[in-house]
Amino acid sequence: MLARSIVAQQISVAAAKTINARVVELVAPQRLSAEALLAVSPARLRAAGVSQQKAAYLADLAARVAGGEVRLTGLARRDDETIIADLTKIKGIGRWTAQMFLIFALGRPDVLAEDDLGLRGAVQRIHALPAMPSKAEFRGLAAPWSPFSTVASWYCWRSADLKLIGGPRRG
Repeated sequence: MLARSIVAQQISVAAAKTINARVVELVAPQRLSAEALLAVSPARLRAAGVSQQKAAYLADLAARVAGGEVRLTGLARRDDETIIADLTKIKGIGRWTAQMFLIFALGRPDVLAEDDLGLRGAVQRIHALPAMPSKAEFRGLAAPWSPFSTVASWYCWRSADLKLIGGPRRG
């Protein structure tokens, strides 16, 4: 999941899906793991469509996991902030990526991704704000969501999708 997240940063969903499939093919028949990634050269990753910078990030992820600096086993038993602190040691993984990992890989129910521009944009539309809320304003507006901030975030993200297709139908 972390490797896939690195690959997917700042590219379309379709492109990420294609490139991630190519990376998985590079390590086949093994599954995608730190050891398998370490065995793939940066040139082969580049040939699969991974940028030079992301190839370096994948190498850093693999080296830190294989070397034991970042432990993925037992991760789910740790609290959110500890997980974020551990994951952000890895080049290419910032707070937002770590929060997405908490939401989508670990299913944490109360993650508020204040750096997510799509989420803050949805809150702007929902509250009819003249501008996107600052992180502090967003935290204030989202405070009532706790302890289910993740669920509220899903609804906000979906509202953005509905906006793209013309909004909800009435009557």
